This record gives sequence, C-alpha cells and structure tokens, in this order.
Amino acid sequence: MDYIVNNLSSARSGKINRVFPGANLKVHPTMMFLDIETTGLSPYDMVNTVSIARLNGDLKVNTYFTIDPESEEAVISKVLDEILSPSTSLFTYNGKSFDISRLNERAVAWGAIDKAIRKDGQSLLLPNYASPARMALQLQKNAGSSPTDHQNYLEFLLNGRHQDLMDLFGDFFKRQVKEKPRDGQLQTLEKIIPEFGVHRKNEILGREIPGTYRRFIYEGDNEKDVARIIEHNVLDTITLTALLTYLCVKEESKKK
Repeated sequence: MDYIVNNLSSARSGKINRVFPGANLKVHPTMMFLDIETTGLSPYDMVNTVSIARLNGDLKVNTYFTIDPESEEAVISKVLDEILSPSTSLFTYNGKSFDISRLNERAVAWGAIDKAIRKDGQSLLLPNYASPARMALQLQKNAGSSPTDHQNYLEFLLNGRHQDLMDLFGDFFKRQVKEKPRDGQLQTLEKIIPEFGVHRKNEILGREIPGTYRRFIYEGDNEKDVARIIEHNVLDTITLTALLTYLCVKEESKKK
C-alpha cells in the first residue's frame, strides 16, 4: 500500500496513454482495478468473490461475496453497476480471457446484461432491446463491428475503457526485468518486484478456492476459510494497482 500511495502521481489516468502509447485507452479520472474468484472454469461455474479497487486521489476497495448460489445475481448486478460507469477506466490482469469473460457469461445467464442496458440505455446509445443478440446487432450498426466469437457483450459495453494489464506487462518484462518470471501469476510478479512490499503468509492458493467455497456452501462452518478467500481476492486487486503504478514509474523515468 505504501508503494501505491507514495507514487500516486505516476499512475494518474491521464498519463497512461502518454507512458504507454500502444494502450489506446479511453482514460477517465477514476481508475478501477478488478479481480474475481470463481468455482471453476466453465460458463456454469459461479463467480463467488469480486473485489474492485478505486484509485482517484486515494485507494478504496469494495468486495462482493456470493453468500449462497441465489445471491450471485445480486453480486453480478452490483459489479456491473460499478464497472459500467461511463466516468471510469477499468484495469484487469488476464481479464480479457478470464475476469471480464466470466463476468459476461454469468451476467448473460442471469439476464443482467439486459438490465444494465435498460438502466443506462441513453448513455450507451442503445435502445431498450430485450436480448443480447438484438443488442449485438445494434452495437454492430453503431460501432461498425460486432462482438467477439464468444459474444463478450460486457467488453463491448465497456467501449474501450478496459485495459488488460497482461498486454502491457508482457513487453515490459522482456525489456526491463532481469529475472524472467517462471509464470504470469500475480503472486510471482509480487516476488520479483521488491518495491511492492507484498508478503503473503499462509494464504489460500487460487486452485484451492473452488473446493473451499463449495464446502462453505454445502457444509458451512468454515468462515475462516471464507475470510481467506476474500483476503486472497483483495490482495490480488491491490497488487493490480501496484503493478500499474510500478509500470508507470519505470516507463516515465526512462523517458526523462
């Protein structure tokens, strides 16, 4: 946290495109960093935890936990309310392939995409269509393109305000970091970049989260394990914020 606070000026949203011209991000005053946990990798597996860090002068984190299967709809809807705000830029790590893709799948399953459009149809320049399929046709007409093959309507609605930080990190680590990461996991990056000062002790592993969450749902009485899931998710989100700050500091200093 100290690293982020001490270097906030380097991570201002207006600097992102100047520091990373290839990003081509639609920048806004408020920057959001999102990370999710799920019960598996299929479209039918639930989103059980979502943390969103907001960076705009200071850092605040909101966490949403799916207390039971029926509450997932409310969690998804609340997350969409936050990330679809037109005055924000959204950052993820591997979000194109995982976080945003999975949120999109679950939002479509619950009908939350349609609700988000109807709620904010005017600012999205979309009529109040009743189905994602009809929405896609209108988006194609408005934007001159169509959703991806897997129909990621959520990425479309973000309308250029989402930056997957994995895209920026790949090139950066090839050029700047002496120690090559053994993998692309956030916890690995924390260890090779000492400025972060993130120390995880006795933390639940990402691969353990689906089983731990299922035991909470079907057996109960493991609130301590739930707290470990939430802690893991919050730390991942804060690490996202620190990573972007680190990239901006290093790239900005190189250009001076």
